[in-house]
Amino acid sequence: MLLLLMLLMLLLLMLLKLLLLKLLLLLLKLLLLKLLLLKLKLLKT
Repeated sequence: MLLLLMLLMLLLLMLLKLLLLKLLLLLLKLLLLKLLLLKLKLLKT
């Protein structure tokens, strides 16, 4: 029983890490997009 609980906890932790990684990647992409837009605006003016 204890072993099962530990396995479940490990799985949950791994899932959380994956989610966090995906969120971080999304944030990075958004930041890059904003930077690109800023550069485009600067180039146009």
